[in-house]
Amino acid sequence: MTITLASLIARLTADVPAVSGVPSSAQYSQAVKDAVADLSRRASVPRVASLTILAGVETYALPSDFVQLIRLAQIGVAYPLGASVDYGVYGGVPWGGGVFVTGDGLVPFSGSYREQITVAGDTLTIYPTPTVSAARQLVYTAGDALNTAGDAYETLTEDRASIALLLAKATCLDRIGIGSGGVVKKITAGGDAVDFSDPAALARSNASGLRGEYLAAIASLNAAIGGLG
Repeated sequence: MTITLASLIARLTADVPAVSGVPSSAQYSQAVKDAVADLSRRASVPRVASLTILAGVETYALPSDFVQLIRLAQIGVAYPLGASVDYGVYGGVPWGGGVFVTGDGLVPFSGSYREQITVAGDTLTIYPTPTVSAARQLVYTAGDALNTAGDAYETLTEDRASIALLLAKATCLDRIGIGSGGVVKKITAGGDAVDFSDPAALARSNASGLRGEYLAAIASLNAAIGGLG
């Protein structure tokens, strides 16, 4: 089930109404986006995609939900030709060349076979530059990405959404606490209204409690999915 950004913002504004214009519409929206992004980093899940590697191309755009690399599959099994190799060490001594045994047959290569994969931001780089084109399996941990239209989270479940909203509420209460200036005497959060002589302190206290709930929910979620976060 796709969960829209608008629906999450509506739930957040209902649970933590604005006080004297704080948070603003833009701040509610950003609080949701930041909360889902934080959830994605702390409680990522394994996912598999196919990455089309092209000869002569060293950099590749990663999936929008990418969090951390697990592995990029090799082109195939490498076998040396015409050289003495220490089979006990991957990469061994310099090879004179060889072949990859792939699902599409034998693919020749020259020199030694040793590949370095790095990730910076949303870009994966392969060094040395590939000389063989092949579709290779990318295994990575993933979060919940806002789709290209920017209006929905297509992989976000209701359970994960509820957890993310705990952090979003805490963020909004922090903003209310900063912006209240000691004027407001009542703050409503999650349906509960509380009077307090220092609204800024109350907002910060409620925010702290929600963050504790959020971290506890993250721990429970990670335990359920095998601790990948």
